[in-house]
Amino acid sequence: MPASRGVLRVEVARTRAELGAIAAAWSALDGRATGATGFQSYQWCSTWLEACDACGRPEEFRILTVRVGDDLVMLLPLAIERSWGTRILHWLGEPLAQYGDALCEPDEDFARWLDAAQQEIARWRDIDVVRFVRLRDDGALRHANIVRNSRYQETQVAPFVRLSTATGGGWLSNRKKSLRRRMKRLHAMGEVSFALLDDPSDRLEAAETALRLKHVWLTSKGMISFGLSHKATHACVLAAAERGLLKVAVLRVGDRVAAVELGFTCGTTYRSLIGSYDPEFAEGSPGHMLIGHMLDHCASLGLDTYDFLAPNDGYKEEWATGGRRSPRVSML
Repeated sequence: MPASRGVLRVEVARTRAELGAIAAAWSALDGRATGATGFQSYQWCSTWLEACDACGRPEEFRILTVRVGDDLVMLLPLAIERSWGTRILHWLGEPLAQYGDALCEPDEDFARWLDAAQQEIARWRDIDVVRFVRLRDDGALRHANIVRNSRYQETQVAPFVRLSTATGGGWLSNRKKSLRRRMKRLHAMGEVSFALLDDPSDRLEAAETALRLKHVWLTSKGMISFGLSHKATHACVLAAAERGLLKVAVLRVGDRVAAVELGFTCGTTYRSLIGSYDPEFAEGSPGHMLIGHMLDHCASLGLDTYDFLAPNDGYKEEWATGGRRSPRVSML
């Protein structure tokens, strides 16, 4: 029976027991949803909640679901933040989650479901502000113009690579001469090897290395990462890597790790979440070499897109063939 026929009802999961009860339907919807980003999946959201509990900062969440008959057709994973006496409704998984959106069936009745979801949120009198951030320009909510009356403070661009655009020899062989020259320096430092890690303990160790190297780099630049500085991020990344939710790729020079990348596949897209490198190998551009290997690997799997995620840093632009715009902040 088409999802657009049947009685529509809206429900809200607020407890772990209620969360577990909808896990299977949630995962099934994620597999059917148009434009799913991966950051709204049950696996990602539940891992984030566990990490929040582990660091002593439990998240108050509300998983808003829309059903038609017995069919789950739309889901918004939301959480509540308290800041200076204000209760802010936002996407569950922030600030580590890089995209926000609703999971929804591809159906002409989408507008009716969204209207029902918005009416439910409007009834939550304990919410002062609704903040929906990082809405992709091809996402469900952007397409529905849910933020047309919002105030944008900043718009970011997420660079991406269309993997079908590589010409003979792969991505690494097509880099400009200056980059190829730097890569030769890396080979001169020792035998260079690339690997995707299969063993959970190896993935865990490499993820710890990635976070440590990222911290060293940020400190050296006098920068702060909002996503990486959250108390739950460390535990979430490690758990996701150990469980295989995150793919872990390493570039080694001899027996030393020169660069690490953590990311995941969603549909035909690979999303690069965290990349880091050992500064001792910086003159050989190990991060760039690892990206090249990952692009070739993703293309060999038949994936369509390699998503760098925002912001559009210079090193990403060196590889990118395009970019997606998304508002960083919107207040409803």
